[in-house]
Amino acid sequence: MKWKQLIEILHENSPHDYERYIAKLNDFDESEFFRKIKAFKFVISKVFQLRLYAKKTVPESQYYARIDNRLYGSKLAEYDVISLNLFDTFLIKNVMDDSDVYSLIGMKLEINGFCAIRQKAEQEAIKRIRDKYGKKVPDLYAIYEIIQEWCDIEPEIGISTEIAVETAIYELNPYWFETICQLIRSKKIVLLMSDAPLHEMEIRKMLEQMGLVWKGYIFTACDCGVTKESGKLFEHVKGLLGNEKRYIHIGDNRVDDVHMAKIHRWDSIFYQDVHKVGRPYRRIGKSVIVESITGGIINTTLHNGIRELSALEEFGFNYFGRLHIGYCQWLNHLVKSERIDKLLFVSRDGYLIKKIYDKYFGEIPSEYIYVSRYALSQITVDENMESFIRQNLSPVASESKMTVAAVFEKLQLEMFVPELEDAGIKTDSLLCKRNLKTIKSFLYYNKKRIAKIYGTQCDAAVKYFKEMLSDSNRVCVVDIGWHGTCIMGVMDFISKHLRWSGEVIGAQIGLECDEINIGLNALSKIRVYAFSPTFNVDLYKRHDFGLINVIDEIVFSAPEPSLLQYAMTENGEVKNIFAEEPQKNVEIVKNIQNGVLKYVEKYNKIIRDLDMQLYIPAQVAYRPVIEVVQKRKYIKDLLGKYKVQRNCGISDDNWKDVTTV
Repeated sequence: MKWKQLIEILHENSPHDYERYIAKLNDFDESEFFRKIKAFKFVISKVFQLRLYAKKTVPESQYYARIDNRLYGSKLAEYDVISLNLFDTFLIKNVMDDSDVYSLIGMKLEINGFCAIRQKAEQEAIKRIRDKYGKKVPDLYAIYEIIQEWCDIEPEIGISTEIAVETAIYELNPYWFETICQLIRSKKIVLLMSDAPLHEMEIRKMLEQMGLVWKGYIFTACDCGVTKESGKLFEHVKGLLGNEKRYIHIGDNRVDDVHMAKIHRWDSIFYQDVHKVGRPYRRIGKSVIVESITGGIINTTLHNGIRELSALEEFGFNYFGRLHIGYCQWLNHLVKSERIDKLLFVSRDGYLIKKIYDKYFGEIPSEYIYVSRYALSQITVDENMESFIRQNLSPVASESKMTVAAVFEKLQLEMFVPELEDAGIKTDSLLCKRNLKTIKSFLYYNKKRIAKIYGTQCDAAVKYFKEMLSDSNRVCVVDIGWHGTCIMGVMDFISKHLRWSGEVIGAQIGLECDEINIGLNALSKIRVYAFSPTFNVDLYKRHDFGLINVIDEIVFSAPEPSLLQYAMTENGEVKNIFAEEPQKNVEIVKNIQNGVLKYVEKYNKIIRDLDMQLYIPAQVAYRPVIEVVQKRKYIKDLLGKYKVQRNCGISDDNWKDVTTV
């Protein structure tokens, strides 16, 4: 493979890494030779990671196996003193790089380029303290005094902001927490150690805000005047607690936490940082901070060493959590820009989106409306016979497995069978593409009579939708995709049967245009979050309108059967009739959605604690979906037991394996 091809691979798949390559190539603090060597090594390592990732065919969490954390209990109990590195070991952060922490602080302080300023200020503080006192251990105040000189910001404000951001993005590492609690209960000395420029009391307050009252020792470099990096902090601790005791230290840095500990006669355990484990699986594009958080959440959950999620939950957590959040954020933007006063989430695909929207994002009322392509095609047959044929007859004709009589019986149109025979259509022959054209002409000719047959269903739907539209003037019908059939059906029904005076628009994640919906698309009656033939075309081209459509519908759908038709009781109450759904399907959907909900909950907690608005762009949200569906073996092993029925209401035995759709 040529060098130019390697660069193109990096540029296409990880734009952020490509920019880092350019930065290394133009680092004029280095000689030209070393710049090229570093840039070359960087590109090779990143492309290797990308290629390695592409071959993975099992859940991501299974590729890096840590030792069962319960085995450490008895091992650590042999020591008198157990020490843990504070950051990235005892606590793990939900961003992928330390520099992203500084960027978040800068965003809170409204200082552009703060990451570089913060890093240079710490280096300057080390230099000044070393020149004045002969040591190099500044605290946050010393750092922010320098930032005050450069940016005119009060040190107290900078310090409180930095601590608040770190408290928001860090969490207790479940891999070590329970083991440490057991050791404390058994009266072992357990302590925390850090070279970060924080004092002991600042760390204790951070831990308290995370829900942990730490009663053990905390040793920090700025309190003790020595660092782990130099190894002298290990000597300092031994001098205070006693040289005769047995010591062990746990940390994520092979030099500072492992090598230096051993030099000073401590045993040690290396704990690989979760982000170094998960980095090969993450794509960082232009939305660096957002992708750092959305990817960081995955790393801290999947790679901390505790298997918290089942394979199906991990699928939802890893690949669809971001999409649900981004779509809900976009819906709120649409609500404001279009002055929407109610959202109508269509069944079944709007089930999970509504659940998430109402809990975390909802700014206006919403309803979950029962619709299906099959049911809508019947109640709108008078105004849209083409949709009726396309939904109910065309798919059956393409498979040629049912007789004409059987299809008409399923559609409750058996009264027309004798008339079909009189028209020269053999009703005992299979419905196929050859006889479909003739049958179409027959249906168009009898459109008014067919509409009367579905009159009761239409009356039930009128009553049903009137209740949903009460007290509303401008509503948005929310679906996930693709041709907008359900949205168009609801629009047609509302405008032509209810004579409703309000306005209706549609919202979808993605849109595929054809002769049916081309007009609505041109008039922007269906808005899209992720892609359409004219918006985010790169995503549109990569979207698989076969398998991805099915996977998306599995993930988003309600764990319940699809609507067959609207109906009414003898008392005039609406009573909808539903199809059947295999119980295995329901179990799969519930598990996947549990994973999605866990991701959404974690993301929203972090954003709430940060007190910031960070929007997830469609490119960030949808790219993981496109990538994972390319792993056909993984999809088949994971979802192979899910059965898809593409012609619900027509065929009783048209259940297909996911990967054959």
